[in-house]
Amino acid sequence: MIMCSAIILCFTGCAKKNTIQYIRYEKLDNGTYCVKELTDAGKDVSEITIPSEYEGIKVTTIGRGAFQDSPNLKAVHIADSVTSILENAFLHCSGLETIELSESTIEVIGANAFEGTKWQSDILADKGVVIVGSIYVHGKQVSGEYTIPDNVKVVAAEAFKDNKNITKVIIPEGIKSLGVYSFSSCESLESVSIPESLEKIGYGAFSYCSNLSIIIPKTVKNVDNDAFLDIKEIEYQEG
Repeated sequence: MIMCSAIILCFTGCAKKNTIQYIRYEKLDNGTYCVKELTDAGKDVSEITIPSEYEGIKVTTIGRGAFQDSPNLKAVHIADSVTSILENAFLHCSGLETIELSESTIEVIGANAFEGTKWQSDILADKGVVIVGSIYVHGKQVSGEYTIPDNVKVVAAEAFKDNKNITKVIIPEGIKSLGVYSFSSCESLESVSIPESLEKIGYGAFSYCSNLSIIIPKTVKNVDNDAFLDIKEIEYQEG
């Protein structure tokens, strides 16, 4: 779990003096920095660059709700050093249409990280789903029987949550983890194919899927609390 501590101010450009303060940073327990929030001046700008370092130390995380409800923001450029974008990071940034990031380095994307942005809306209109690198971010519009693409390694938190139209999910070999509430309240979901590659099923992942019957392979070793709360039927393979 990523935890933040003391607030530190950073300047846009970070190496220049007399620049306007746009971003506040916080130190993480692992010694790197996360983006905490925009300053008052930052809330007025339309374009932000998140640098790879602050004071010679890597910036690795965009914190919870860091840019939430920033209607003036139109473009964000994220350094390759950033590996985690936490929940609600860009929630309701309605004018945000450009997000530049390295898909190969992002490892964690939290729930609703891009919800309510033009960037996500445009991707959904074009592709119907949002996948960033190997992370499946948004599948709430898919329906019927659905196969997750082979290149996916992680299903993010709440990725399919509240999808009332999906009936069957085929999870391919190669997927390692299902995030918290990733399929929660998918009331029409009846069947999920779980691969032996899966290692972790997050908290409440299939909770309240009232029509779901599921078989869990013996290879799945980490199942969090309430992962199968109020589903129809569950069977664990012996091993």
